[in-house]
Amino acid sequence: MNLCVIAVFLGLTQSEEKYATKYDNVDLDGILNNDRLLKGYVKCLMDDGPCTADAKELKANIPDALTNGCSKCSDKQREGTKKVIRHLYSNKQDIWRQLQDKYDPEHAYLTKVPREDKYSTKYDNVNLQEILESDRLRKSYLDCLLVDKAPCTPDAKLLKESIPDALTNSCSKCSDKQKDGTKQVIRFLYQKKPEEWKRLQARFDPQNTYYETYKDELKQL
Repeated sequence: MNLCVIAVFLGLTQSEEKYATKYDNVDLDGILNNDRLLKGYVKCLMDDGPCTADAKELKANIPDALTNGCSKCSDKQREGTKKVIRHLYSNKQDIWRQLQDKYDPEHAYLTKVPREDKYSTKYDNVNLQEILESDRLRKSYLDCLLVDKAPCTPDAKLLKESIPDALTNSCSKCSDKQKDGTKQVIRFLYQKKPEEWKRLQARFDPQNTYYETYKDELKQL
């Protein structure tokens, strides 16, 4: 069953066949990156605050969107919903759990987080060497990855969202340039900044679940 619970952010209104596309162009990034706006939507969804007229109607549609697997959603609504879910799951676990407990307490629908077939190549040309060799730049990226509410550049934010999935699939969704860049970063941190490497490992692989897959490569560095 596809995830479509966060339909509220898409401004869906229910019809017999398809949800209306009136709000398909809502600025999802503007909502997700603004704690005040996001909090307002969440309070409405959780029956913990006032709702605008459209939000009230949207909230009523969430159960239907869950049960029909978002079959009434437009393509843009599906993609937007996946984007919101990935963001909440990766960056706002407290909100994710609240919504899951309210709308899917038995975990009948919200069992998987949607993933992309391939990771975006939008930031493939970032100068990794410059970042790695600059204590200031490297620290800002590490703060983003390790501290939940730390500010993130757009590329660091995307990296943070992709790491858990990339670990589980051994970077199979990475472009060749992303795979080479990953090796470059790991090599640098493992050899020159072992404490920073340990912090990342503790955050993203605390049980050494994935370490077994790359330990031999590390030993050869």
